[in-house]
Amino acid sequence: MGLDTDFLAGYIRYLAGYYTYLRVSVNFVYLPLGKKFSYLPDGRRRICAIVKVNNGKKESFIIEVAVPDNRSLSTLIVPSSGSVHKCEIHIQGVLTNLVFNSGSWSNSFLKNQVHNKIRHYHETVKNWAQRIIYYL
Repeated sequence: MGLDTDFLAGYIRYLAGYYTYLRVSVNFVYLPLGKKFSYLPDGRRRICAIVKVNNGKKESFIIEVAVPDNRSLSTLIVPSSGSVHKCEIHIQGVLTNLVFNSGSWSNSFLKNQVHNKIRHYHETVKNWAQRIIYYL
């Protein structure tokens, strides 16, 4: 499934609109530089949506990388690691590791991290959101 920015935005809008008890905020960022995966085949920088979700009990981050080039890359959900500064450093480390592992979530890196990987299937936005909610 090739996820592009419009598709990502649609996922996020659905999540925030249908599950109204969630507090959802999103930032789109460029992936860190360092390897070929930082760029799309047409030379543009690859972007990532970082979605902060608070369900009233806990805060988590959904990390969704745009892959309009049809690369296979699961959604990653990581819990908040405390302060805003700690969360930013942690997410930056996760994204840097992704780049230096050529676009793969490194099992050796993630084995020491609390996380959930959600595979992409050819499914509706509603089904994707239901699977995401299960892990929040």
